[in-house]
Amino acid sequence: MLKAYTQWRARWCYWRSGGPVRGSLAGASASRSAIGAVRLCAGALPSVNWPENSVIFEPPWDSGGGSLVPVPAFFMVLPNTMETFFTLREAQQVLLTKLDVKDIDSFNMRFMLRFLDLHAEVEALRRTKARAVALASAPPGKFAQAPGPSSGALDLASADARAAWAKERPHNAKSWELTPHFCQVVQARRAEHNGSGWLQVTAQITAEERWTLRGGVAGMLDIRMREHLLVYEIPRESSAVQDFRIAAVHTDAKPSST
Repeated sequence: MLKAYTQWRARWCYWRSGGPVRGSLAGASASRSAIGAVRLCAGALPSVNWPENSVIFEPPWDSGGGSLVPVPAFFMVLPNTMETFFTLREAQQVLLTKLDVKDIDSFNMRFMLRFLDLHAEVEALRRTKARAVALASAPPGKFAQAPGPSSGALDLASADARAAWAKERPHNAKSWELTPHFCQVVQARRAEHNGSGWLQVTAQITAEERWTLRGGVAGMLDIRMREHLLVYEIPRESSAVQDFRIAAVHTDAKPSST
């Protein structure tokens, strides 16, 4: 028993120190084909009751954690590690026949791809709204097609998460592209909200953003690299769930320490 725990602890520490716990999508062109393969699930799960918004259990950006006497971070390392390990293992079992999440690398790659999906949806919804405005003000018959849906899929992201990321779009940007570079699981928790049980996994993602400005110099790109905390969740008891959804986006954030 002690030997098994020691081996597991060594593996986890290796992950936490920058081993396989970190995934990478630095090659934007190489990731495009992978994105298309994972975007099939959005909007395709009518039997899963996805609430519009989620309640995040023990958000890692909250330094106080709701406690009057904050617990030093040192004492929380082992409990957090154990709970994260067993929660991830439960998530693996829930998604066993749907996703290839056999190790921590698989989880991290999945989280980065879901972030890319959210970004693509936010941009698509923005174009849809712009088209709707143009359609409303255009002469009859100018546009042959309706603008399309104006709200995102709840199985991809909660309304709050989608709105939080949409607000990050640079002002007056003509284009806005995203490339996640690294992902690291911070914690995983079992949670209860909206009358159901959930598995929530918080990941810290380092991502590069690139955009061009309207009226700017042709070919000139603005670039920034930032770290964000994203909370992913799946229902604990649902045979229809196919993938994680993004429950919350906390931008420019790192896990708090006490």
